[in-house]
Amino acid sequence: NQFGFVWNGKVIADKLFFLSNFEGTRDTKTFQGTANVAPTPWRTGDFSGQAAMIFDPDTRVFQTTNGVERAVSAMPFPGNRIPMNRLHPIYGKLLEFYPEATRTGQDIVQNYVRQRKRPLNSDQFTQRFDFNESSKSAWFGRFSVADDFERRIEAFPQQEGGVQVKVWQVMAANTRTLAPNIVNETRFGYNRFDNDLILRYAYERDVTKELGIRGLVSPSTNAWGTPAIQLGSGLSGFGESGNGPWIYRNRTMQFLNNTSVILGKHTLRFGVESRRDIYNAQGNTVARGRFYYQGLLSIAPGGRAQAANLWADFAL
Repeated sequence: NQFGFVWNGKVIADKLFFLSNFEGTRDTKTFQGTANVAPTPWRTGDFSGQAAMIFDPDTRVFQTTNGVERAVSAMPFPGNRIPMNRLHPIYGKLLEFYPEATRTGQDIVQNYVRQRKRPLNSDQFTQRFDFNESSKSAWFGRFSVADDFERRIEAFPQQEGGVQVKVWQVMAANTRTLAPNIVNETRFGYNRFDNDLILRYAYERDVTKELGIRGLVSPSTNAWGTPAIQLGSGLSGFGESGNGPWIYRNRTMQFLNNTSVILGKHTLRFGVESRRDIYNAQGNTVARGRFYYQGLLSIAPGGRAQAANLWADFAL
């Protein structure tokens, strides 16, 4: 949907005029997204439907050879179920940010489906005034503002942030006839550009602090969110991207003065320009932490004949 208006007219006859303009856009697309998530029984430590055995790391037997201690054996969990009291407490907190499968069964391939909406909204407004001071002097001024937002499409709703862009511009100018052959132009402008790539819980919820993971510090408010959990073995990772947010605050101020002189067949133009640019950027890489799992905790020591279940490692 696109809508807006233009309105213009006079405030003082032959002296002061105005023009107002607004335009808005609302564009929403819907995409079907799929992901591979842990089956519902896995969330409670129940791997009884899996052929791969889950071994208890607390039952490992170690053997020292040539001064090097190695694990040589371990006992599997009875019934291939990890007891609830053995599931890590932070694992339980992180499950809030990992949706359950939308399809039952042990097959993890595209067992999560959702309709993902991607809104793209923008608004812009401009106000201009023109003032005829005299036959030798004319002024105009303009104020413009624009606001755009686009949601980032991710696998899970708990991951979706967005890109917010806000722009302000102010400008004033005067054109003055100093003599029949001399014209002076003066302009002043100021631009403000804010561009924020933020994540789902920015400014809202300090998940890192809630989890209490040792070694992770609470980031700045614009970087609040969940750690990135990389699972592998066909499972879609979750949590927020390790990178971001990226915040830009750019400012430009400009002053310009030109004078034109007509001398017979020649025109001379000279002047001065002053411009100040300010570029402020703030970025975070892995501000909330990133965790990988290799399956080394829950497999049988001394042999890797079977593929590891990385979700079991994560749960433990």
